[in-house]
Amino acid sequence: MVTIGLAVVLQGIIFSASSGQHLYMSLQLLIISYPVLEDNISGAHYALRWGIILAFWWANHPWFSSITVVMDLLLILLAVIVYRFREQVHYEWWANSAFALLLCCMYWFRMGDTTLGLQFRYEVLFLIMNGYAFMTWTHDRREAQAKAELAAQVNYDTLTNAGSLAMFRADAYAAFVDAQRQHCDMTVLTMDVDSFKNVNDTFGHSAGDAALIHMAALLEDFLQDVDANYRLYRTGGEEFAVLLPGQNTEQFMPTAQQCIETVRRARFDYHGRSNRLTVSMGMTEVHPGDRNVEDVIQRADHNMYLSKQRGRDCITVNGDTPETSHLREVTMTYTFFTQPIVNINTSDVFASELRLRTYEDGEWRPPVNFDISAASFTHILTHVADQLSVKRLNGDFSLTELQTPAIRDGLVQFIRQAAVTFTIEITNITDRATFIRVAQQYHQLGFQMALANSGWDISYTDACAVIAEVDMIKFTMDQPGPDGYTPAQYTKVSEWRNLAASHDIPFIMHGIDSDTDLKLARGLGIQYGQGYYFSRSVLPRIV
Repeated sequence: MVTIGLAVVLQGIIFSASSGQHLYMSLQLLIISYPVLEDNISGAHYALRWGIILAFWWANHPWFSSITVVMDLLLILLAVIVYRFREQVHYEWWANSAFALLLCCMYWFRMGDTTLGLQFRYEVLFLIMNGYAFMTWTHDRREAQAKAELAAQVNYDTLTNAGSLAMFRADAYAAFVDAQRQHCDMTVLTMDVDSFKNVNDTFGHSAGDAALIHMAALLEDFLQDVDANYRLYRTGGEEFAVLLPGQNTEQFMPTAQQCIETVRRARFDYHGRSNRLTVSMGMTEVHPGDRNVEDVIQRADHNMYLSKQRGRDCITVNGDTPETSHLREVTMTYTFFTQPIVNINTSDVFASELRLRTYEDGEWRPPVNFDISAASFTHILTHVADQLSVKRLNGDFSLTELQTPAIRDGLVQFIRQAAVTFTIEITNITDRATFIRVAQQYHQLGFQMALANSGWDISYTDACAVIAEVDMIKFTMDQPGPDGYTPAQYTKVSEWRNLAASHDIPFIMHGIDSDTDLKLARGLGIQYGQGYYFSRSVLPRIV
């Protein structure tokens, strides 16, 4: 409207002035032509602005002449071309200058009461005014872009594109003030990616950056699906936060738990390896005694650290952790680790054995009764499997344990969702018929079966009777005496090795703890070995 008003005023001057009206025509042409280059205008608005140009064009040119009709058609053609290349015409000097030259030449061509010299003079004047306007416009645009980039650097995290810490604190302060003034709820949710240091240490900082980008995108998508007004902030290295104006913790709790489950189920792929990430959350709302927003944020952070202490992968609200992590159930009295099974000729890992220990009477021991839920057992297996470089995992069980619902259900849940070859190591054959029946059941479910403690808890006779259901044999070698291994020991290990070879299944020598043990295995042509020679785990210290 301002542009039209100025153009109308200039048109009045043009009609009333006795001299110098051509100068006002050039100024009017500049004023009415630049709006067609404006960014983000619709096609209808663009056509309307060209209509305004035509209206004032006709006001200053003869209406009914063949040359006017030609100029009108050329003007419409120019409008179509400029619309197609509007950004270049607006911001590139050569395109802008070409547009200005064409426009002013068409405008001044055959203008009444003018000479060629006068037309040329006003064309040059128009180009000068246009050049000045172009430089001013582009300078203002560069300044606006610089301010926008600076604001983006301050307000947004450059890695994840989540809101920055500065933006979080500013928004949290505003939300806190609104909550105090309007006497309404306001909740802060903070979260931290669990075991993030392990990602950096294992895969490198590039993987850590990729994990943060993945996590931010996952959380952002989840929040946007719940409510488009929710905003995610990155408040630290692997820490994120969400502001929830107008909500209390009870209202948002189901959504927070759903968020934890969504993160838990998602997979993070990096260079062909699939991994899982989890988050620990803390949540609180504004309390009557809060003096400022920092009181709320610090309380949310404290709750988040309580979630870390209580097993991770869970949420704590005002000191209460309603659903602790699946790992929490076992971390206080149980621990688990893996020991590699190695190709002794190449030193490559062939598989890994999951080992569980329970803390009793001041020391770690193999558990007699591993009494946990199927969900917890599945979570342990999944957690271990995600860390494996070679996707083969072994676990030793008794026939009784394999028929326990929690163990069976946990194994079945795991094998359905994990891309891992899982071998069940049987440590004792109490009944051949039971072993064959259980082995067949687990084979149908996709498991492999191995005989462990062969030669000790499992006799050679029992092994021969059930060998058709066996996919691997692990022989535990007795320690050598002062004079080395005896002929009987050589005979025994050779017998078991030959049994495996005759049925074309892997044979593993367990108990390789020294160079002497390794030399024996190589001398007998054994390919796979396991023992402290290759890896020794340090169990946690309980104080």
